[in-house]
Amino acid sequence: MVAVESKCTEMLRPKRAIFSRQYETLIDTLFEPKWLRVYRDLKDKANAYRHLDAAQLVKHYLGLRKTFPGRDLTLLYLFWEPANAAKLPEFRQHRAEVSAFGKLVAGSAIDFAAMSYLELWADWAIQDHPAWLGEHVVHLRARYEVTI
Repeated sequence: MVAVESKCTEMLRPKRAIFSRQYETLIDTLFEPKWLRVYRDLKDKANAYRHLDAAQLVKHYLGLRKTFPGRDLTLLYLFWEPANAAKLPEFRQHRAEVSAFGKLVAGSAIDFAAMSYLELWADWAIQDHPAWLGEHVVHLRARYEVTI
């Protein structure tokens, strides 16, 4: 089972981690050590991530743990970026934050994966099935694969 968190340009606005007090009640029942460390780090330093909404990912993680206990799950962080993202500091920083976050939670019961829409479409473009997918990728790229 894959749960997808999709982002377009939200990563361009600064993030501040905010959690209600009720998350404290989940520490003993739902948090794994790696995710608990991320949660506590975010509570201590709410501005730890500038572009990645790490608090939202923690909340999704908890929702998945509670809703689908014992299931094999992946939380996929899917994000848009322009074709020239490597030249733009905001997008480079976003990728660095995503990578660092992924390393912090690696090996948890819920897998964390991340990819851009451009990477997803590149994967789809080489697929043979379904037959309509290749044409769909052409339309997606025409509309969303832009240079800033």
